[in-house]
Amino acid sequence: MDGKTQTVGAECRQIVRAAAKAVLGTLDAKSGAPFCSLVAVATAGDGTPVMLMSTLARHTGNAASDPRASLLFETAGREGAADDFLDRGRITLSGDLERWADDHGRARFLARHPASAQFAGFADFSIFRLKVKSAYFVAGFGRVRTLKGEQFLLAQALAGPVAEAEAELLSSPTPPTLMLGGEAWRLVGCDCEGADVMREGMLRRVIFPQAVGGGDELRRALESAE
Repeated sequence: MDGKTQTVGAECRQIVRAAAKAVLGTLDAKSGAPFCSLVAVATAGDGTPVMLMSTLARHTGNAASDPRASLLFETAGREGAADDFLDRGRITLSGDLERWADDHGRARFLARHPASAQFAGFADFSIFRLKVKSAYFVAGFGRVRTLKGEQFLLAQALAGPVAEAEAELLSSPTPPTLMLGGEAWRLVGCDCEGADVMREGMLRRVIFPQAVGGGDELRRALESAE
């Protein structure tokens, strides 16, 4: 993979990782027509989108009939602005929507969406992932790129060691905090490229200056985060 593609892939992942919600597109099980839903999302360490969904939901039934699906993410706009949404970066991830029995993915979703814990134990709720096959990225006027799934996702050799360090940090009896702008934010997740922090119900994404490759580098990046 060339350097430019790696840079675009990283830019795409940051949009996806920063999002708390996305628009899910599935194919209606009865008519075959496109069907869109709003879903809460998180990501696995490699950037794979993770969702908690009820098997009773219409989009889940659609995926059971035909797993092909897409997720649309956008960057946040200026508060109160009504005319800038087409100037924002956005990305459509396409692939197969499938149930995912993965403890790490489940933990990352619930840390990002703690209110969902009340449903997570219900028999009809399961963790799903979008197994990404392609990414369509619109960064602005004249900036459009299409990536393969492997060009969007972070290599597991990079994501794995940081996921292990993340699990160790978050299992501490005292949740780690980051001082940002003079305020303490609680760490709820981290990966090679940044950290997710929460304060009084507000979620914030902190981007590292450069990707980290293991536990020691992760801790240094967290200590120096601003």
